[in-house]
Amino acid sequence: TVLCQGTTITLQPHLTVPAAYLWQDGSTLSSFTIKDTGTYKLTVTNTCGSSTDDITITPGPCNIMLPNAFTPNGDSINDLFRVKYPFSVKSFLFTIFDRFGQKIFETADMNKVWDGSYKDIPQPMGTYVWTIQVVDSRNAAQSYKGIVTLIR
Repeated sequence: TVLCQGTTITLQPHLTVPAAYLWQDGSTLSSFTIKDTGTYKLTVTNTCGSSTDDITITPGPCNIMLPNAFTPNGDSINDLFRVKYPFSVKSFLFTIFDRFGQKIFETADMNKVWDGSYKDIPQPMGTYVWTIQVVDSRNAAQSYKGIVTLIR
């Protein structure tokens, strides 16, 4: 299964009989909370014997999250506009347009940020339109669009 950055998954087998649990890290609780990707293993033992299974947790696909405003004023607080929790995808295209429909930013890298400028010229305060096209690891295409307010 997949794990989005900033989230957790709780593994909790549903057993109808009492059993002893042993997770890969030695814990013996009936559930295990996952915060990182990787392979997780559980051995369950009861009067009938024991059984072991594992699950591999990989990053993404996740929901695209972006702020609705930012302040590129150089104070290092909310200076950049970007995808909040980047994750692995097969393809990604992020485009920003000004109020006249002119493309002022475009990247195919989910980790790239917009600093509020176009050709090294700070853009004026106002509302900008963004679009994102994504093809995730399962080859599912998704499109997103929204607005962001640049505050100076």
